[in-house]
Amino acid sequence: MVLLLGKNGYISRRFIDFFEFKKIQYKSVSLKESESPYVLESILKQTKPRFVINAIGYTGVPNVDSCEDHKEECLYVNVVLAEIVANECRKANVPLGFISSGCIYNEDKIEWWNTFKESDYPNFSFYNQNKKCSWYSGTKALGENIVGKSWDRTRIFRLRMPFNHLENSKNYLSKIFNYDKVWSSMNSLTNVDEFVRAVYQAMNAETPYGIYNVCNHGGISAKQIHNLAKSFKIGKESYSYFKNENEFISVIKTPRSNCVLNTSKIKTEGIYMLPVEESLEKCFKVWNQKESTIFW
Repeated sequence: MVLLLGKNGYISRRFIDFFEFKKIQYKSVSLKESESPYVLESILKQTKPRFVINAIGYTGVPNVDSCEDHKEECLYVNVVLAEIVANECRKANVPLGFISSGCIYNEDKIEWWNTFKESDYPNFSFYNQNKKCSWYSGTKALGENIVGKSWDRTRIFRLRMPFNHLENSKNYLSKIFNYDKVWSSMNSLTNVDEFVRAVYQAMNAETPYGIYNVCNHGGISAKQIHNLAKSFKIGKESYSYFKNENEFISVIKTPRSNCVLNTSKIKTEGIYMLPVEESLEKCFKVWNQKESTIFW
């Protein structure tokens, strides 16, 4: 039995699809059901899960700019609720998988020896007073720190710019296909379908507790994605791009994370994510085919 916290989010819905496809026994509970320690304690006693996956997070709608206008809600979900869940898992002695974000780093480091590792200091967070971060990124770094300290049987899984083959307002591909103007910078991406499989594999295999970057290997820019999509006749014929970062910053409320994460740690545990271009190509081959489960 897997206890999944989250029912309606972009990531949690894909976990549910994966569990259904693989016929894995699970129970999913909503944000409202998860926020009371007493209710959560009762659910843990009733279900007796082998492990818990907390896929509840506040990312803002339509993007992280919204978090700047809803700071209390963002802080509550990404930090306070995350700590409540970790404490209840500790009391029940149940391993926890906490879904986090790699958006706690910022720099165009595309050389493999300079990509950000799990142990690197989160330089795009509240902890770095020399660089302004988004409220969202600040809460994610804070949440990681508190959850890790609250329960030592925790695995933290970081994803970046989630995508898959299904159009969705939260799908990074859908976003950059529909924006009027796009900022193109080198970044890590995470195929959501590969991600939910990898998280389950790590929890099921009982990999060492700690933090894991769960992204497709390598980095890619929005412009490169557009060019790749065109070869599959997906998206528009042409796109408009911001000339530089200053122009981009002038039209957004808060700075954005741009980074490439090192993925060698999870690979050493025998859990493999496709190189980002290969993963994108597979997505484009079955673009918006809802019945496709090619990554499972």
